[in-house]
Amino acid sequence: MTKLKPTDYWRTPPEVYDPLDAEFNFTLDVCATEDNALCEMYLTEHDDGLKQSWANQRCWCNPPYSNVTPWLIKACKESTLNNALVVALLKADTSTRWYHTLVSNRAEVRFLDRRVNYIGADGNRAGAPPWPSLIAIYRPLEVA
Repeated sequence: MTKLKPTDYWRTPPEVYDPLDAEFNFTLDVCATEDNALCEMYLTEHDDGLKQSWANQRCWCNPPYSNVTPWLIKACKESTLNNALVVALLKADTSTRWYHTLVSNRAEVRFLDRRVNYIGADGNRAGAPPWPSLIAIYRPLEVA
């Protein structure tokens, strides 16, 4: 298991989250802490969001940069099998295997036009990582 870094717990700032929430009306934050949860319903590390069902939820997912792959596998599964909509904030690293296998050909991709200035555990701006970000949208399969 990958040891999480302090930056893995940074909260998504409102200028990124709020427009997406207005568009998708999130019901569940699947990868949260009590301090950084953005939905009334949320799953913490203790709850282990990777083992919980996201069925029929409209999910927000800001996965840990240090261990994104299992969260993307789960997003693909839940959207395909359990009618979940999953919107994930990710590092825009198109050179990775996870991007090509779990994002580019599985999700709608929206590249952000600026770096994300995250919020730390103390509620203050924690800073922006040295890379751009993207939004990956995993929509439920529509039955014809």
